[in-house]
Amino acid sequence: MLGKKFKLKKINFEEIFKIGEKYKSDFFTIIKIKNKERKFAVLPNKKEFKKAVERNKIKRRIYEIIRLNFEKIPKGSFIIFPKKNCLKLKFKELEEELAKLIINKTST
Repeated sequence: MLGKKFKLKKINFEEIFKIGEKYKSDFFTIIKIKNKERKFAVLPNKKEFKKAVERNKIKRRIYEIIRLNFEKIPKGSFIIFPKKNCLKLKFKELEEELAKLIINKTST
């Protein structure tokens, strides 16, 4: 699990929503703001993920993917919104999709 010091606080959300850059794919929407530290928040939508079990499962998977690829991820604060169809993916496929979006697209 990703450590508590790497998770975004609710206070920082408004700033990121205002000036953050958006990146979209079929499985995720990511909002990023450049800063000196790496912080993350995963916010599954309650309308898409009706059951708490689904929301928690996708959060655990995404935080584990972030932990495994932490050194490759560029510095910045990220808010990740998973979409419903990402539950159909296996862990390895989910890791590839998220890495493609976070590492490749946001590093520019």
